[in-house]
Amino acid sequence: KVKTNDETVVYSLGVYLRRLVLPQFINGLRNRSISPLDGESLCNEMHGRGINIRYLGMIGTKLFSQDELAKQNGKEGLYVQTPFVTKVIIEIEMITRCCRHYVSSLLRSSDIIQCAPGPFIAKFLSVLLGCGTVDTADEASDQGKQANKKGDKRAGLKKKKDAISAPNDYHGVITPTSLLALQVAQNILPQTKQALWRKIQDEVSARFKPHNCLEVDKRWR
Repeated sequence: KVKTNDETVVYSLGVYLRRLVLPQFINGLRNRSISPLDGESLCNEMHGRGINIRYLGMIGTKLFSQDELAKQNGKEGLYVQTPFVTKVIIEIEMITRCCRHYVSSLLRSSDIIQCAPGPFIAKFLSVLLGCGTVDTADEASDQGKQANKKGDKRAGLKKKKDAISAPNDYHGVITPTSLLALQVAQNILPQTKQALWRKIQDEVSARFKPHNCLEVDKRWR
């Protein structure tokens, strides 16, 4: 009987959240009565109303659908749209949290990386935010040979030296442990920016289930 009563209370709270709290929060974001400045203030606004962060995907989806509906039904361009910065904050918060969960899972999977996490974090950020590829030792050596052919012997020798002393273009403190951690990171992380972003996209889709609501969806395709 006690369990049944508790289940009834939990169900009632869920209904109250979805039918009253969430719609009011979404309307507040659209009419600017709630104006978060960053991810922290957005989370504080949600927690202050008893809204769990896992509803970020649902909130983003509702904002997108209501904006599209208002755009279709609006007359002479007079319709309410969610501020673009609010959509970006929601997007960044989901991506940041999924990156944290992904990195944490990889850190827990390897004792070597836990001993020297610096090279792993540097590799992850380089692939995620870099130009799309990470130079390996062989690639850096080839670049050095090409520089020699062009007559720039100094640049060629420098790149060749860097390739030998710091594989994968790593410029941190070089120790046997850090080099081993870097080798492990090379094996477990995606090798290209596109592959890593697809992995993050899968994490966002699994955790938050956004549907056609964020600009990042268009950039990933």
